[in-house]
Amino acid sequence: MQLPQQVEEECCKSKMNGYFFKVSDKKWQLDKSICVFPVEVVKNLSPDFQFGYINTLAYFAKNFSAGYVKTVNVVFSKFFSIGKFEVIDDESVLRFKARLNEKEIYCLCYMKSFLQKWLSFNYPGVHSSSVEIFNKIRIERGRVGEAIKRRDPNHGPFTEEELNMIVVRTNQLLTDKKIDLALFCFLQLLIHTGRRPLQLNSLKNIDLKKNEHVAVIKIPRVKQKLSFRESFSENIIGDKLYDLLVTLKKQTVEILKVKFETVLDNSIIEMLPIFIDQKTVDSCKSISELKSNLESDFLHAKNGHLKDQINVMAKENHLVSERTGKVINLNPRRFRYTLGTNLAKNGASISVIAEALDHSTISSAGIYIKNTADNVENIDAHMNRFLEPLSKVFMGLEIESNSKRFINSMRDAFGIKDEVQNEIKCFSCKQFNPWRGKIND
Repeated sequence: MQLPQQVEEECCKSKMNGYFFKVSDKKWQLDKSICVFPVEVVKNLSPDFQFGYINTLAYFAKNFSAGYVKTVNVVFSKFFSIGKFEVIDDESVLRFKARLNEKEIYCLCYMKSFLQKWLSFNYPGVHSSSVEIFNKIRIERGRVGEAIKRRDPNHGPFTEEELNMIVVRTNQLLTDKKIDLALFCFLQLLIHTGRRPLQLNSLKNIDLKKNEHVAVIKIPRVKQKLSFRESFSENIIGDKLYDLLVTLKKQTVEILKVKFETVLDNSIIEMLPIFIDQKTVDSCKSISELKSNLESDFLHAKNGHLKDQINVMAKENHLVSERTGKVINLNPRRFRYTLGTNLAKNGASISVIAEALDHSTISSAGIYIKNTADNVENIDAHMNRFLEPLSKVFMGLEIESNSKRFINSMRDAFGIKDEVQNEIKCFSCKQFNPWRGKIND
């Protein structure tokens, strides 16, 4: 495709190290797993329009994650499918909004930031009204956490019985050598850290540490608009999992030692992925070529590979949910849901849950402590000891004994002991009239 106004074309660097593209290329490979086809999205539009869209998308490809750019390209593919445009204005945005269902409303968030940048570059194809209209329309988030709230048996958090079954069965499969060690470690990290597959696939050997007290794994953060492995969060792991990860590391080193017929330097070993892509490793013809790819995701397992493999493993070994009677869905998101739900059940605060799940803010973590079924049961159990004796007092049942039960419950709840009553201002207040357990006629 010939783009207008294009000077001698330069090679653009993707945000992910080691990946490059030209603006006029039909296919942009932005990281190991993701490529986009921007020309395909605007092929039926005017040359000026194509120039504006593709050059703006190139800016995002250089500065944002491949996953974000892919989503933007998908959103505008939907947008341009509603008809041909000479310019994007407020009317076309509203027409697009009217066609979106509840699950697709997220598209508008991506459109807004993209159109703002497009307009700021003064590229042809977009009118200022398309950006201004976002100040007048409300973009509501979809129903966040529905699978968590209703304890969806296929997409929500696992029950205690289901999680225990997964742990017991996969441990037995490892003992029987019916599951690959890399897959087992990946699954264990999902269970114990609740991290996203992309985070786990970004791990390198250097992230694994152990001192005399505890084993720690530093997990890259991926949802904070950061570069590849730019920032990390530390997670404590058990000694058994640590030992298995060390064994996996040794297996990889041994494979490379045989392949290149040499002992690897420790500097190379530490930068090798924990979860490797054997095909790309095999494609390296020399140690120097291997070393040149250590800073990118080139040698790492593809984001979807291990994710797909755990479900293949569940199917082949008949891991069945006690709720559905069918092979259990081991979607990694369910392990995050389970970790967050269990933390909430154990009384963890929103900030603790957000930190455990590596959320940027506490807004998403709040869903775990709302009135889900288990939480309602816990609230009822705790409130019952207050309300049950009080209701009996008002019904005239055993007034004296129930009054004492209620008073004692309240004193215990607020930590009011006989020896500290003098320190509590209420007891010294002239207006304070302590309830003696009698009901006036």
